[in-house]
Amino acid sequence: MGQEYSIDKIPVSLYTLKSVGIDPGFSSSGTGIVVLEHIKPELKEDKIRVIESHYIEKGDPNKIVELWWSIWKKHNWQNTLFFIDGSNRAMVNLLKIRWDEPLTWETSESFGPNTRIRPVNFSTEHKNMLSNLHAIVSKEYNSN
Repeated sequence: MGQEYSIDKIPVSLYTLKSVGIDPGFSSSGTGIVVLEHIKPELKEDKIRVIESHYIEKGDPNKIVELWWSIWKKHNWQNTLFFIDGSNRAMVNLLKIRWDEPLTWETSESFGPNTRIRPVNFSTEHKNMLSNLHAIVSKEYNSN
């Protein structure tokens, strides 16, 4: 029988793919940020684990941008993509400006390989998002 392992004991790597999701709150709700890491432990199946999360109650948008910037620097900029609810255009634009990315982002076709800030229109993409989540959970990418 194989040796038991826990992905919690595997240190966060600078070389793994990271995805950061943000659901920016408006005046009546807080902002949630989750950082995920895609890992493949030796001789084991792929895993996606939460390595960081933040809840900011009625946060200053500029401080949220700076928090994202610190996450980006901490987790190796070249392996980190950011996904944000595209309905908050002002927040998306603040992030795009900080990352020196074009403000022409209305469709996903405008994403190039170097696009870090990737707005997602939850109202039109919710079915695809749920379908992708189902596929990930069905393939047991979730942690122990």
